[in-house]
Order: sequence, then structure tokens, then C-alpha cells
Amino acid sequence: MKIYSKEDIEEKINKRIKRKKILRFFTYPIIIFIIACALSIVMQKVVYRKDYVELFGYKSFTIASGSMMPTLEIGDVIISKKVAEKDLKEGDIITFLEGEGNVYNVTHRIKDIVKEDGKTLYRTKGDNNNTNDDELVKYENIVGKYQFKISKIGNWVVQIQTTCGIVVAILVIYLIYDMSSRKEERELSREKIRGKYDRKEARRIKREEQEKNIEDSFKKLKKNNK
Repeated sequence: MKIYSKEDIEEKINKRIKRKKILRFFTYPIIIFIIACALSIVMQKVVYRKDYVELFGYKSFTIASGSMMPTLEIGDVIISKKVAEKDLKEGDIITFLEGEGNVYNVTHRIKDIVKEDGKTLYRTKGDNNNTNDDELVKYENIVGKYQFKISKIGNWVVQIQTTCGIVVAILVIYLIYDMSSRKEERELSREKIRGKYDRKEARRIKREEQEKNIEDSFKKLKKNNK
């Protein structure tokens, strides 16, 4: 059995404490960032009643119909970003507002770009639709240009974006961090206990060696006297 000195135990404990401090240094900013994003989502969904979530200029939408199949499937989450008018061209997929009061988000492809009264308008169509959309789209009604998609996670995203889902997500993150911290504390406690045990064992072995040396000395002395 390896015997650790007091200095060895203290060095191991100090290394663990140092690793824990480094972990916290990187973990705390990540947790704060996640909580800030979650609060931003709550504000957008609950206070401002937005149909989408926007972070750092990027907006997320969940595809709810099959009008863009097979390019975009029902349940896909797409990420769009607002771009300049000059960066839009035929063939781009855009998300725009339509309906009375511009309250509905539609994601279709630009089929043609037309000029009317000096203004640029966009004719759109769903890849899976037989005809073009009824109305031309104004630039100011374009929410964003399609950047990329994450397939088949729409239902999860919808649940997470609810207030309850966000609270649960924050609690899960906190519990994971708390469990990790508690595990580290238990390991430190075990190191301290092990250190006490090892020092006690070292003293016992040293005492036995001293007793054995004394016994050997007596045996040599008896042998010499004979």
C-alpha cells in the first residue's frame, strides 16, 4: 500500500481546488450567457408575443406546413437573418410576413424579382406548391433570408421556447452544475479522510519497525553475551 505524506495529500487537494477554480472560471460565464439568452427568449415570446426568437441578428422558425417539401420538412427549424435588399436574388428562400396585419410568417422561395412604381417586389412560391403566392412581397415585410436548417427538432424547440420549458431548461443546467460541484466536494473530503488514514497508517508502520528494530537489537545483544 502506498503511503502518502501530509505534503502529498495537501498537494493533491490544492491541485483539485485549482482545477475547480478554473472550471468555475469557464463555467460561470457560460451559465450566465445561457440564462441571459433564456430571459431574452421569455421576453420575446411572453412580453412581445413574437412568433419567432431572435438572438444576435439570427431568427429561428419552425416549419409547420409541407409547402417547401422536400427542401424543408415539417418540424424542421430554420435559421434566417435579415439581409440587405441587394443581397436577395431569385432562388433564395426567405421568411416574410403576410395576412391581414402581417401577422403570419411564411417561408417560401423567391421565383422572380419585379419592379413596380420604382419599388422592388418579390414573387414567391413554395417548392411543393403548384402556383405562385397570390401577393408580391415587399422588402420591409421580409423577416430574414434562410441560412441553414436543423432537421426534425421543431416540437422540442416549441416546447423549450415556452415559459415552462425555459424554466425547466434553466433548472436542468443548474442541477447538472450543482451535482458536479457536490461531486468535487465529496472527492476533496475523501482526499482529506484518506490523508488522515494514510498518516495514521504510516505512524503504525513506523512504530512496528521501531519495535522490530528494538527486538532485533535485544536478540543480537543476547547472542553476543552467550
